[in-house]
Formats: sequence, C-alpha cells, structure tokens
Amino acid sequence: CLIPERANRPHRKRRRAIGSVGMPTVHSILWFSAGTGALSWVCFKLYDLEATSLRSTPSVPIEDLPKAIKQDGTPCEVAIEGIIACDTPIETQYRAGNQASCVYYTLTEIAHYAKLGLFGWSEEEKPQTSSHSVPFRLVPPGGESKGVSVPALIADEGDSQGISGLLTVLNDVTVRKKFTFEDFVEQMRGSRLMQRSSQYLESGLEVGTPLTVVGPVVKRKNDIKMVSQPHIVSKKSCYELVRDAEERAQVWEYVFYGCAGIAIGCVAYMGYQYVMDYYSRRIQRQRINAFRERKHRRDQERKYAVHKPKGVDKTTDSKGGDEHQKLCVVCQERTANAVLMDCRHLYTCTECTSKLKPRNCPICRRPIRKVIRVFN
Repeated sequence: CLIPERANRPHRKRRRAIGSVGMPTVHSILWFSAGTGALSWVCFKLYDLEATSLRSTPSVPIEDLPKAIKQDGTPCEVAIEGIIACDTPIETQYRAGNQASCVYYTLTEIAHYAKLGLFGWSEEEKPQTSSHSVPFRLVPPGGESKGVSVPALIADEGDSQGISGLLTVLNDVTVRKKFTFEDFVEQMRGSRLMQRSSQYLESGLEVGTPLTVVGPVVKRKNDIKMVSQPHIVSKKSCYELVRDAEERAQVWEYVFYGCAGIAIGCVAYMGYQYVMDYYSRRIQRQRINAFRERKHRRDQERKYAVHKPKGVDKTTDSKGGDEHQKLCVVCQERTANAVLMDCRHLYTCTECTSKLKPRNCPICRRPIRKVIRVFN
C-alpha cells in the first residue's frame, strides 16, 4: 500500500542521516580528489620540466669547457661538476682544533636569558644570524688552479638556492656567563632579564667539497666565468639530479592517476545512484498511477451503487467494455427505462408499459401499482 510507504520514508531518512554522521560524502570526496589531482598534475609537470631541462643541459667536464663555450661571448647553459677551490676563503671562529676554510659561512648566536629565580631559565631566545660568502672556483678533481669562476652564493629569505641543505655544522659552542652578586641583586629585583649564556652555531660550505652547479657560463679574457647565480647548486651529480627529478615526477604522476581514478569512481557511483533513483521514481510513479486508477474505479462503483435504482439489471458487452441497459422485452427496439413497482423489474419501456393489458408485470405477472421512469 502507498500510505505505509510514505509513513515509513521519513524514518528511513532519519536512520540514514544518523548512521552517516562524520562520514565524508561522495561530493566531498570528488571535490577533494579533483583538487588534489589538479595540484599533483601541476607538480608532475614542474618536476618533469625540471628533469627535461636537466637532461637537455649538456654536462661538460671542466677540461673541455673552452671548446664547448661559444667564442662570440654568448652565455652557454651547462652543468659542471667539480671541487670547490678559493683563493681567499672564510675561516671559522669557534671550531675546535684546526680552523675550516669555507666559501659560504653562517654564524648563529642564540642568547639564553634568565628570569626571576636563582636558577630559572626563560624560553625566550634571541637568535642573531650573520652570513658571509666569497666567490670561488670549480676545479677538476685533480686540483688544478684552472677552473670555472662562480659568483658568491646568495641565500635569500626563501633560500631559493638550497644552500641550507649544503651546509655542514662545523661547531656548537656554548659560552656561559659568570654569575656575580650584582647580577643576583638585579635578578631578585626583577628589573631586567639576565643573560646567562650564549650558544654559537657555525656552519659553512667547506673548500674541497664536491659540487655540481648548473648555470650560464661565458668566456672572458681567457677566463671561464659564470655570469649569474647558478640555477642549481647541489652535492649530487648530474645523473643523480635527473634521477631524483624523474622519481619525484613519477610519484606525482601516480598521485594524479590515483586521484583521477577516485574521481572517476565517484562520478560513476553518482551516475549509478541517479539511474537507480530514476527507475525507483518511475516504478513508484507507476504504482501511484495504478493506485489512483483503482481508487477512481472504486469511487465510481461506490457512487453508482448509491444512486442505482433497485431492480435495475445491467449487462456487459462481450469485449468487457462499459455496461449498457437491456432492450424492452415487448418491442425489442427501445431501451428499457420503466421500473415496475412493487416487483422492481426493469424490462420494458414507458410506451409499452402504458399499453399493457392487463396491467401486470410481463416477467413475474404481479400487478403494476406504480411506474418509475429511469433516465440514462
């Protein structure tokens, strides 16, 4: 029946809503996979472009650079592998033992402060970082003085050159300050914070480190120089750089295909749900129409039963169509439209009934007391 289904439908929706609390919907999964897929596609293209650029960049040994460089002074993009050499390197300050020679040097001082209390330490730290860099050369592994002159490395706020990944921590020295009576008095007053110690972290890119740089190189006055900051500075070889870029591109490509598969699955599931809902609504609509037809038929039958005169007989045609009244049994021409009282038979028309002699019913032969005319 249709009414119980309508009555139970809100309960099914309520149970479904309660059971799906905290679960991601198909639309949210679709949008998340689409956004992640778009981002992974961009990353895949960037790393693939980087790998393609590295593969297309010629890797020329330092000995063969004079032959590979254009003689007209036009910069040539090359990848060079060599060892760092420098005429005026930077010497470290806090390294124990022998000092190290660097071409890029960073010194970070972290001052620790004491707060109220004799042995209290504050979490507040004041770091001060200073960096120094000098131009250097890339020479062959043999250590010849001839090589490629590289400008001083400059690390901006975003560290675009990746120098922080090349630096080696040379030393970590903590210098504690002597605690005097005056410092104790000032600390108990709470007028200011007391500096108790300073920690020095120094790191740098040492001379003699194998390095790979990729950038524009030009020949000027019998000297090979890199005209600008190198695009890539790494301790890895050219082959390792290309392999890492290809691996990262492949990983992002797999992520893209995975997100695309999830998105396609979500779209297919949504399409399946739409088709199933369409057929479900269609079947429900057919049931509703059939129920309405049956209800209309019952209402018509009930309405006719209320207004139907007693004793009126009806017949149905051979095709099961609409019912029709019988013909008059006397003349067999006109429709029987006269109800004879008190027998309530409907088998004659009004014309033939008025001419009956004697006035008895032609079916049961009972006397006719009254005649009621029936209108179609």
